[in-house]
Amino acid sequence: MAETLQPLYWEDVRVGDALPTLEVTIGAAQLFQLSAVMHLAHRIHFDLDWARHEGYPHCVIHAPFHGEVLVQMVRNWAGIGSWMRRFNYQNRNYAVLGETLRGEGTVTAKHQDQGYSLVELELAVTKATEGGRVTTAPGGATLALPTRSAPVPIPT
Repeated sequence: MAETLQPLYWEDVRVGDALPTLEVTIGAAQLFQLSAVMHLAHRIHFDLDWARHEGYPHCVIHAPFHGEVLVQMVRNWAGIGSWMRRFNYQNRNYAVLGETLRGEGTVTAKHQDQGYSLVELELAVTKATEGGRVTTAPGGATLALPTRSAPVPIPT
């Protein structure tokens, strides 16, 4: 799902709403490019023999990429006019080439504070395993959304 050009209004969001999932399967060329851009030269990310030597079944997807899946999923859902006020995640499990990462999210609360109309999100990146889905990166976010009567105030 691409980022929407339509704003998501605070009034239209309900606690319990699920964000549309985002599934990403990264390829070897993308993984190599990420290594270069992030200056991550550890061989587990691009050298299959070394990754196996370290005990991994394939080249390992970078930890920051799990967070990027969550950020992109939230951006796709919220559209233009929103502002991510808080974002966090922790890597708890690794993923390797060939595995599809799925970003998932749920609205857990909404409130207004100091002129901002906020939604709280519970987020997670998961991957499929033989025993079911495993969370690779749980996280959360607070998002300021526009209302039907006003845009998000610019932070000062």
